[in-house]
Amino acid sequence: PEKCAAQKALYANRRRVRGRRGRRLQRCRGEMVERTFAHMYETGGMRRVWVRGHENVRKRVLIQAAACNIGLLLRHQTGIGTPRSLQGRALSAICRLIDRLIDRWGRLRRAWGFKWTPTALVGSIAHRKAA
Repeated sequence: PEKCAAQKALYANRRRVRGRRGRRLQRCRGEMVERTFAHMYETGGMRRVWVRGHENVRKRVLIQAAACNIGLLLRHQTGIGTPRSLQGRALSAICRLIDRLIDRWGRLRRAWGFKWTPTALVGSIAHRKAA
């Protein structure tokens, strides 16, 4: 009786998998789930794990999966490709901000008729030391 039930379950599963709907679901599964794992294992360096023991391997895979998920969330929120590309963007944004501040300072200085420049200050300090 137990063997008969297992055999019926096997045949029913085989029928579902080989049907049109089953093949369509398998394609979706391959596109969604397996692509993520392929990326984790190839690009993420999980093909070879240099830790010993099942428990340590399990921890390593969980950390890798969590990192992949965090990367996806960041990409979705910021619209930037990878977390590493944020480094270049942040530096670029800081440089743009400094450039704008310098530009605004120059405009204000010209508008107020202010003649002070850093080089003039350095020259006056050098002149005072010489005297």
